[in-house]
Amino acid sequence: MNNLKKLLCQINKNYKILISVLLLLFILFEIIRMNLFYIDLINDSDIAAEYLLAKVQSGEKSFFSPNWYYSYDIRVLFLQFVASFLFLFTSNYYVVMGFTNIIWTIFYGMSYVFMLSSAKVKRENIIMTLPLVLTAFSKRTIYYMYGGGFYIPYLTWIFVCVGLLILGSRLDKKCPMYLALLSVISFLLGLGGFRYMAILFLPMFLGCSFLFFLESEKLSRKFWKQSRYFSYVIVSFISMVCSAIGFLINQSYIKFHYPLADMGDRDFVQMADLASHFQSLSASFVQAFGYNGGADLFSPRGISNCFSFLFFILFVFAVCKLYKMAKKDAIDKELSVLLFIGIACFIVICFILLFTGDIADILYKYVIHSFIFTVITIAVYLNLEKETLQKKLYLLGIICIVIVLNKVSYDSTLTSDNGSLGRRGYVNFLVEEGYTYGYASFWDCDITTFMCNNDTEVVPLWQTSTLEPYYWLARKDIFDKEYNENDEFFILLSKGDLQGFINAGHDQNGKLVYEDDLYTIYLFDGKGLDFQ
Repeated sequence: MNNLKKLLCQINKNYKILISVLLLLFILFEIIRMNLFYIDLINDSDIAAEYLLAKVQSGEKSFFSPNWYYSYDIRVLFLQFVASFLFLFTSNYYVVMGFTNIIWTIFYGMSYVFMLSSAKVKRENIIMTLPLVLTAFSKRTIYYMYGGGFYIPYLTWIFVCVGLLILGSRLDKKCPMYLALLSVISFLLGLGGFRYMAILFLPMFLGCSFLFFLESEKLSRKFWKQSRYFSYVIVSFISMVCSAIGFLINQSYIKFHYPLADMGDRDFVQMADLASHFQSLSASFVQAFGYNGGADLFSPRGISNCFSFLFFILFVFAVCKLYKMAKKDAIDKELSVLLFIGIACFIVICFILLFTGDIADILYKYVIHSFIFTVITIAVYLNLEKETLQKKLYLLGIICIVIVLNKVSYDSTLTSDNGSLGRRGYVNFLVEEGYTYGYASFWDCDITTFMCNNDTEVVPLWQTSTLEPYYWLARKDIFDKEYNENDEFFILLSKGDLQGFINAGHDQNGKLVYEDDLYTIYLFDGKGLDFQ
């Protein structure tokens, strides 16, 4: 009888793992299909710029390029980490971007497994929640993560660093190795800019410190010797200091030797703007769960909303159950660390978005870092919950969420045009006519160079009406008109830019050579524009 029970239990475990593996294959199929055949639907100048930079870095064989105008961050352990290497074998932007996204998605999944394994989460619970962490909750998730690939490296390094924190805090023989590795990674991430301090190292230290002081109330005077969390506080503090050292070097040396945008224009918002910031922040978290505003009730996106609500309900249910377990001290210290880092991450990011800067500029990009801890919360709950009918129904809910949200999100993304398909006409024209050098507004600039596969290089303009240069996410040398090897150049104009360009009289000196419903191109004699 006991052998029969063991056999049934083994079948039950394998059955859940089999379903999880099938879900993973389903998700990976969608990711691979999108990145190999539909890149134009998920690309724009912001994303394309990362691959233009990767090609520059590949040619220079450097981490930092002096021939590039950066935004607020220097990309160190980022997309270029893979893309620059791939450019050694091919010069095709589409191939490099597709395989870079696929490789980083695999890294992302592996980092999730590494972190939860470090926290001693059972293998079957890791595998069962892995499809959920890779789920495309909405079109925005695809755009920022699995298509554009822009924020997958951030989440990957979050998982890696939290896993190393847990391993480095165990005070065993391998502790120094994990601590050294965490310190090096922390330094390199801090070297890139402030973002990792905000989304990772500060929340890591705050979460561990809160657990430490929460436990100290139950201990004697020398509570730091008895505390289970004192080592976590020390290790998280060391990683935060290493990151801060990297950021100080960024601000005191790198920004003066490499073209890096200044974050000094960020300030605290006016009191009158707090209400709108709170409203926008709340809406963004709702969207992070996959909510589609304005969707018809019985349309695929409307049905998808129902499963987004289901995911929110499952998350709240897990939080309530974990709260009850915590009151009984039934949660292991590693799992407690995961949960409290997630809470601290949520609080820090909410503070940043509520009280500083232009919320429209950075909203969803920061929300996604804290939102991912909802999946980690569910993984922790599943690890602690006993095998009951309640748990099986919970898992059934997860399966439905993964299938429906992925299917609807990918279908709606791959059947709608983000504007790039409308560029095909003028891109083909530029390549066929051999026009190799020109100008355009930023959102028409890098994406055009990408789609022309560097056969045509486009310089970004702040405004096409004033023909001012825009020193942002572009190579430095192309702003010098002598870079142009020909005695002609073009200016590319979207319909939104055209009237201002004409009103300023710039069209008088040029020749109209291309026009369609969306874009217009004027050709001019000379090397290029003079920028003082």
